[in-house]
Amino acid sequence: MAEEFKIDQIELNRLMKKLDKISFVKKVQTYIKGMTSVTLAVEARLKMNVAGRILKIRSGRLASSMGSRVMRTADGVSGLVGSGVRSGKRVSYADIHETGGTITPKHGKYLTIPLDGAKTASGVARFSAGDVFNGSAGYDGGFIRKSKKGNLILFGKTGKSIIPLFVLKRSVTIPARRYLSVTLIQMQSKIIQIMTNTVNNALKGE
Repeated sequence: MAEEFKIDQIELNRLMKKLDKISFVKKVQTYIKGMTSVTLAVEARLKMNVAGRILKIRSGRLASSMGSRVMRTADGVSGLVGSGVRSGKRVSYADIHETGGTITPKHGKYLTIPLDGAKTASGVARFSAGDVFNGSAGYDGGFIRKSKKGNLILFGKTGKSIIPLFVLKRSVTIPARRYLSVTLIQMQSKIIQIMTNTVNNALKGE
């Protein structure tokens, strides 16, 4: 998911009015320059928000996928910030962390949620549930049992040890984190400040 935003029209009119003494081309160039600075600033805050401030960081894929760009539109100039905006490599779970929703398995009956025995220190699965059964995860085999709380647990066997590895769920509900929306709210005053400084510098000939 990406978020498109424009400068508030009242603020934009005030800023552009200050540029009435210069050419139209210079006005557009100034606005593009300002929007470029704005999108980079929003991108930086967004990366911080998805790397610990709003979302917990695990693999770091979502944060590293964040990018920004400025584009001409029929209405003027807009900035776009979000996952895959610059690289084109959008993370599949970017949307659901913003809006929330329910995840169901695409293949099979269950989602496999890794437990501590199957995760890295950052919380990412080291192997799949299938790897437990085919032996490539380093276990002698696996079996499924229901816990006292009624959850289905996939256990791995290695020697005399039995280790809980995955919880099996038919669906998982993810709450809306609104990391994009929150970031734009946080950056509102900064956006106006950046644009104002850009316009003032243009008037000074910098």
